[in-house]
Amino acid sequence: MVSNRLESSDCEKILSFVNLSWDDIYFAFENNIIDRDFIVTYAETIVDMYSNFDVYDIIINNESINIESLLFKFIEIDKYKEDDCKSKWLYILIKLIYNQNTNNSYLWERISYIYTTFNYPDEIKHLVYYMPSQHPISTLLFPRCAKRALLRQLLLYLKANEYRWQ
Repeated sequence: MVSNRLESSDCEKILSFVNLSWDDIYFAFENNIIDRDFIVTYAETIVDMYSNFDVYDIIINNESINIESLLFKFIEIDKYKEDDCKSKWLYILIKLIYNQNTNNSYLWERISYIYTTFNYPDEIKHLVYYMPSQHPISTLLFPRCAKRALLRQLLLYLKANEYRWQ
């Protein structure tokens, strides 16, 4: 789903602002958001919470081990909610981009890319610069207001999801 996968070094950054479950890890791996190294780092971080040998198999990171089948053992398929995992990863990716932001045009381009890559989710369409504004009259008359309104929407989105995914 995402062409630029997160690196294993991003795992600690992510865990500093959101809790991840094995469901989230499985979703991200299936959608090419993370790779094996990220999963290994996650397993090393949470190994104390499990007495399951499958976690150690992940940490060993033997290339012959089918990591997808190991991940599948950790998720509860009857409770797996793909939409929740998708929403959480949208938040994670947008938060990481916002925190790395060096300039506004990069931020809005990356959010637009995520919007497209995740198949146009309604929950972030108000963060995409080319989508119709929620306040069309003021943004047409005052283009600078459009940028401020977009940033305000982004900050509201981040705050709401911070509480949702803590």
